[in-house]
Amino acid sequence: MDHLVELLEEQAKRDRKNPKKARVTNRFLVTEGLFVNTGQISNLPKLIELKQKYKFRIFLDESYSFGVLGENGRGLTEYYNVDRRNVDMIIGSMEYSLGSIGGFACGINAEYGKQWYQRRVRDVLSKTIICTFEILLNLINCIDK
Repeated sequence: MDHLVELLEEQAKRDRKNPKKARVTNRFLVTEGLFVNTGQISNLPKLIELKQKYKFRIFLDESYSFGVLGENGRGLTEYYNVDRRNVDMIIGSMEYSLGSIGGFACGINAEYGKQWYQRRVRDVLSKTIICTFEILLNLINCIDK
């Protein structure tokens, strides 16, 4: 968390030098509710505090925490008893907790999700597809040999 605060402070300094650009730049913090590799839980109250101070949007991936955390399994917001409206977008997969397929995205403003997908998903999907094809080609080459 300390490193995140350092990065946000550095960005705030750059924003003060160029306030015109800062006014039109959208910032997102994307985090998991429950980190699958470590089992750590995001400190959502602290992230909300930082959000209010540094003016960014929180996208919370509840793929692993949905159905697990909170008294009724509603995820991180229920676990910490914070208002869901403090999180701009909650996204998740139904594969892990529900043993199903599909996913969900909900938030206080659909425009946030649209902005994020337009800027990020296109690049991620392109890289993922390229890597997948490279793996498949390597497998085909191994089989041919």
